[in-house]
Amino acid sequence: MKILQRKPLFARAYLLVVLLAASWALYVDATLLHSQREHLAPDIVLAVVTLPSSYFLSLLFGNWPELFSLPFAQVGAMILCGLAQAWLLFVLAHRLLRATNPR
Repeated sequence: MKILQRKPLFARAYLLVVLLAASWALYVDATLLHSQREHLAPDIVLAVVTLPSSYFLSLLFGNWPELFSLPFAQVGAMILCGLAQAWLLFVLAHRLLRATNPR
């Protein structure tokens, strides 16, 4: 718990934005799964929030196009990209704090 208190605000704010965009995308995708209405806005917001790692989806689609026929595969991949970026921000922040404040 002590490590989380020393993290900068940017890493925590980014994680919060990723979680909010992911929960909105999952909620809309789950409620409108068999609907005839378009509901791309939450997925596009999630893709923009998780840039640049969401570019990984084109590589994933090129190798396994049948994976994207599953209902929540694309949203799940974007959520994993966003969580990986948030984790990377936490690690970088921890390393920067250690480098600037040696014991």
